[in-house]
Amino acid sequence: MIIFRILISILILFELLNFFKILNFELEFTWLGLVITSCVTWLIIELLNSWFRKITKKQLPLWGLLIIIVLLYLDALADMFHFYSAFSWYDQFLHFASGIAIAANLLYVFWELQKAKVFKMGLVGTTTLTLCVSVMFGVLYEWEEYFEDLIFGSNRLGDGRDTANDLMLCFLGGIIVFAAVNLFYKYKLKKQ
Repeated sequence: MIIFRILISILILFELLNFFKILNFELEFTWLGLVITSCVTWLIIELLNSWFRKITKKQLPLWGLLIIIVLLYLDALADMFHFYSAFSWYDQFLHFASGIAIAANLLYVFWELQKAKVFKMGLVGTTTLTLCVSVMFGVLYEWEEYFEDLIFGSNRLGDGRDTANDLMLCFLGGIIVFAAVNLFYKYKLKKQ
């Protein structure tokens, strides 16, 4: 967790220095959007980790935290180096990868909570819950873009087609995790 906190602190500090114009890196969209995304992500992870640790006596896995921080850095770098306008696939890649990353992290959390007897849903129930909550996070991200555009006149949200595409790719990333886990356990049961 310490590595994650250091890396996200560095990212947020850099974003804030640019937001307040102490540094002057030009963006495709807005520094505020990056700051909000990083801060909300950190808040959610800290709250989730605290609750998770209280129940399971475990911390969120380092692999999951590192995947999330890498995606946050890739988003910021893409904004700074104008990858979003230069490569139409880049935004799609990040939404798809984010869907996978969020679903994989949530699946770990829900699976550990099930082992701790917090709830009993079985494999299909747990993976379905994982998929639904990961898509909810995709929707929350699109809402952030919408409100930023509404309040500040930016153009982060894009058109309706872009929003629908972003949500679909997040959903597909979650479906990949859902299908992979269910197929793996089905194959494992057949082998036994």
